[in-house]
Amino acid sequence: MRIPLYVMMVEDGNGQSEVVALGLMTNENKETLYWFFETFKRDQCKQIVEYMYYAKSEDEYNTLFERLKSEAPASVFDYFVKNWTGIKNEWVTGLTYHSGNFLNDTNNRLESFNGKLKSVVPTFSNLDDFIEKLFILLKCVRLERDTKAVKMVQKLPITRITDTDLLQYFSLLTPYAFDYVKKQFEIKTKVLSSTTVNVCGCRFYVAMKL
Repeated sequence: MRIPLYVMMVEDGNGQSEVVALGLMTNENKETLYWFFETFKRDQCKQIVEYMYYAKSEDEYNTLFERLKSEAPASVFDYFVKNWTGIKNEWVTGLTYHSGNFLNDTNNRLESFNGKLKSVVPTFSNLDDFIEKLFILLKCVRLERDTKAVKMVQKLPITRITDTDLLQYFSLLTPYAFDYVKKQFEIKTKVLSSTTVNVCGCRFYVAMKL
């Protein structure tokens, strides 16, 4: 049986050849070739959307959006605009900070809790045992959290704070929040950006609300 191999190749930014798609065809009629190229477009669109998910800024997202607009079939692009552009702040990594996510862009905290839950609750436990051990775990987790909080509050700063503005922040914020502010305070002269007393567009400000 004759099965021709179709190769799609492009030239990258360094002038090198890159194979971007391969297709083994049982025939070479119009419908089959159309399917091959449309499938390639579909996979390309999926990749662009994936890049959009990891976009670190509004500008990067907009660049990828324009690329999707030029490369995606009209029906796919219309679907994307209708269902996803309106909630981009909820799923684009670089834009979720605007919702005040405290620089959390993973679910590591939930995974940690789930791991602890699985370690104390057998997979096939009955409901009564599950509820009992769930609340025991919650009590232990909260006790551990409160213990850490007490230690943080009681811990004195290693270095004496001499800056009066920074000292005011220290008196108002938790040690955890103050550490973040202190780091930003230390680089205030190294970063040039358009800011006011109440507004800043940097990721730290929009995510931490500090």
